[in-house]
Amino acid sequence: MTTAIAPLLLFLDEVSAYSSLMGGLMATLANALFAYLLFGRYHAQQLGNLIARFYWAEAVKLLFIGVCFGSAVVWIEPLDMFALLITFFIIQILPVIFTR
Repeated sequence: MTTAIAPLLLFLDEVSAYSSLMGGLMATLANALFAYLLFGRYHAQQLGNLIARFYWAEAVKLLFIGVCFGSAVVWIEPLDMFALLITFFIIQILPVIFTR
């Protein structure tokens, strides 16, 4: 999905395109980290441990997102924050829309 949005923004501006790519990568990598931390070493016999793992994985995911956004604001000099945020939110919301 990230690769589908970023080239469309090349028609607008190069800064918008790579800002959008960064936002999509942040969302995708954060969700992949969450899934790995939650289900990486999960066994069906450990059902009671799943809730604790869920909260831990969500906390690490939120910390990862905060570090990514902070790093992007500090280190990426010409940054289109609107494109970054819109792509981030689109990547987060589309699975919910498609499952209905």
